[in-house]
Amino acid sequence: MIVEEKQSQDKPYIQLKINLNGDKLPLPGWSIKINESKEYLHTDSEGKIYFEDNIQINSIAVFSIGLSQKNSKYIIKDKKANIFEIDLIMENQYKYFEKEKMKLNAKFLKFADHTNHVKYLKQ
Repeated sequence: MIVEEKQSQDKPYIQLKINLNGDKLPLPGWSIKINESKEYLHTDSEGKIYFEDNIQINSIAVFSIGLSQKNSKYIIKDKKANIFEIDLIMENQYKYFEKEKMKLNAKFLKFADHTNHVKYLKQ
């Protein structure tokens, strides 16, 4: 992840984009956790999540099926920043699956094997 931290008077937000051959395209419907919360937030049609001015962001984690978890968490460097623009470069981070079994219930898509308990929100 490449993260640009900014300070602004505008409403604070996190924006998620994918960098494909120099073009930055928004990623709508992706899951993000702020400060290791238990709540998943979802990006809007512009790849953004807006949050309140009084929330202090310490870390951001991005979740999507196939996105490597070790490369999906970012620790904030500028504690005064309130805008975070995240570029994902998928060829360096994406994990491809072949013949893995997954189970779908009302809320989650889970890996079927017992060794991987990672949960992903249904898109």
